[in-house]
This record gives sequence, C-alpha cells and structure tokens, in this order.
Amino acid sequence: MRLAAFDRSGRAGMFLYNANNGVAYLGTSNGDGTFSFNPLSVSPGFTLIDTGDLNGDGMIDVILYDPTNGYAATGLSTGTGFNFTAWNGYYSPEFTSVKLGYYTGHTTADLTLYNAHTATGYFGTGTGTGAFNFRL
Repeated sequence: MRLAAFDRSGRAGMFLYNANNGVAYLGTSNGDGTFSFNPLSVSPGFTLIDTGDLNGDGMIDVILYDPTNGYAATGLSTGTGFNFTAWNGYYSPEFTSVKLGYYTGHTTADLTLYNAHTATGYFGTGTGTGAFNFRL
C-alpha cells in the first residue's frame, strides 16, 4: 500500500497492490474519511514500489519493479487510475532498492537504483515523461 495525492485534490489516496496475483486498486479520498476505489490492471510480481510526480502534473505517479526478472513499469496518474508503460530504460534483476526522490531540484522525480549483492548503484534523472536518463 502507498499513500499519496494521486489526484489534484490535495487529499491522500491509496494505491493497493497484491504482488502475488496482481490485484490492484486506486482509492481516491471522498474528503469525509471514505474512499472511492477503482480496480486497476497490473501484472503480478512487482515487489518494489515507490511514488513521486514523474511528469510534473501535480499528481503522484508510481514505479513498479520486479527484482526477480528486472521488469519495471511506470504508471502515470490519471487521477482515477494509471497509464502503465513498461520501462525501457536501464533495468536488471536483483536491484534491492528502487527509490524516487527530487534530487536535482526539478518538479519531476528522479530515480536511484541499488543492488546490495554487487554494491552497484545507478542514478536516473527524471525526464518529465516517466522515463529517466541514467548515469553510474
């Protein structure tokens, strides 16, 4: 589960995801302590998940990563769901940390990847489209 303002309401919503079966929901706050849940179509297996604004639209997006096979996807928020795209940037199996942050001072999130088994890390500057430019 991840809590963030996935729409522009300024209220925290919920991204719920079961990595075993791929069942996922986005819950947007109704402002009265209740949520409206929309089912999402997500593949199973993503065990590392983080959130941040990837495209600068003021809505929080998600990145999903499966360390067993290196598959990754970004989900750009629509406010009621996500437009998921397989990540065509650098990825490999066995990253142990996938973290979004605002390291460059821009309004879009950047990405750090770390593999504790090999002590290898990568930094990707957010492009504003849900993609990243990587350097070692």
